[in-house]
Amino acid sequence: RHLSVLDGKKGIVRLLDSKYDNTDNSFLVLDFLEGVSLDRVRERCAPLDMDEARLLLLRLVHLFSYCHQMGIVHNDAKPTNVMISPDLSPRLFDFGISREIGDTVEHFEGSAIYMPPEKIIDTRPGILPSLDVYPLGIIICEILSGKYPYQDIDLTTASVIALLKIHS
Repeated sequence: RHLSVLDGKKGIVRLLDSKYDNTDNSFLVLDFLEGVSLDRVRERCAPLDMDEARLLLLRLVHLFSYCHQMGIVHNDAKPTNVMISPDLSPRLFDFGISREIGDTVEHFEGSAIYMPPEKIIDTRPGILPSLDVYPLGIIICEILSGKYPYQDIDLTTASVIALLKIHS
């Protein structure tokens, strides 16, 4: 549903066809994305040349800003959900747990190591654009340094939740 709102924006994967029902016959047909995921770029090329990194990150920030202007929070920002084309253009995809700004959710969703603290601490988190800002900050650190900023810490989902709840 959210992809149809964002359809047509360069850098957002296009939804070509879909069917949703409560059976195993649901499907999505998306654009073919040429390139590699951002985590692969980080692994192969990190840290990127500063001019390339600046261009890539500026484009990525603009994509998230566009989503937020359209009332959508991606809600699962991480390098594996960004494809990078050969000309360093990012393409944002996997809007499976995206939400509209102002929605509330019953439980947290997303990838623990990119999840903002307020999403774990709050028992009924409201959906705000800021929920994409924390993981975007981690992505920026990864691109500029070539590594995940907390790589020396045990970051299993359980440990992240326990640490955040202790400090809240």
